[in-house]
Amino acid sequence: MRCMLLWTLAVGCGGSERPPGRDPEGTAELTETGLVADTDTPPSTSTNSTDACEAVPEPIGDPATVPLAGACAPGSKLGELSVCLCDPITLLTADVRESSMPGALLEVVGSERGCTLLKRNNPFCDPPCDAGEACEFDDVQMVDADDLGDCTALPAVQDIGCVTIGGLQEDLVLFGPDPPAALPYPPFLPGALIELQTHGTSFGSDITLHGVGLEPIDLGSDSTWVIADQVDLPITWSDPGQGLQSTVQVWLDIDLESSTPTIMTCEFPDSGSALLPGGLLHELIAAGVSGFPVATVTRHTVDSTEIVPGGCVEFSIRSTVAVDVSVNPAGG
Repeated sequence: MRCMLLWTLAVGCGGSERPPGRDPEGTAELTETGLVADTDTPPSTSTNSTDACEAVPEPIGDPATVPLAGACAPGSKLGELSVCLCDPITLLTADVRESSMPGALLEVVGSERGCTLLKRNNPFCDPPCDAGEACEFDDVQMVDADDLGDCTALPAVQDIGCVTIGGLQEDLVLFGPDPPAALPYPPFLPGALIELQTHGTSFGSDITLHGVGLEPIDLGSDSTWVIADQVDLPITWSDPGQGLQSTVQVWLDIDLESSTPTIMTCEFPDSGSALLPGGLLHELIAAGVSGFPVATVTRHTVDSTEIVPGGCVEFSIRSTVAVDVSVNPAGG
């Protein structure tokens, strides 16, 4: 059997409550069932042996101290494998490509107190690009909206052998292009050491990556935010307990219909509270407000490794909730 990592699986008690919008990494569209990759890609032609995947290796290490490398450096990310406790479903995603997706490297336009503003400079191609292509600037420094982009082929999906994930409620062996038929909900127990291994990859070297099972994140009564100009926004979430190695990511998009959207992302210690800085909220509002604002809060652990020179792959364990957002441009 063969493994081509490009699929999304969502199982559980019902549909995801995550709102539609853009993926902050720029690699896929967010729909009501989560991150959906391009399932039209043809099956893999690898001849890798799957003998090593007949049993899932036992995770080795202490979940409180196992080294986690964090996210890939900007511009180096070739893909991600993740397990999400996305209430009320389990979401399993994997997408590894031969190079970074067009548009994945965003322009940093501001940062403050753990938060960053990222701008996507979207090129315009005339005539439109064909299926399997994306419009991209012919010079990464080109940001003039009046300049035309070039149509470039989407990077090919890579066969990285079969994949084992141990330490979940049910161990996983992934091969085929098809995902397993079901995953339990919740997929992991808090504090569990989780280990991903590839076996027989023909793209780079085999890898071992780790994560830690998380407490589900809960915003309680703080699940509705009003974004006001120049005003710090305090946010709170449930305490994770000890030894989970987790951080909390905030993703905020209030300009979904713009051709050059700016989003805010924040990475905070998993301490139970944080502030979204009013100065950056001012810049975010000034960049434009359109469509229905969306935000998510994610508790996660992230490990990564270089799989080919200059190319990095991430493994994340997540718990994600959506936030109701409104914008008061006048402030106060």
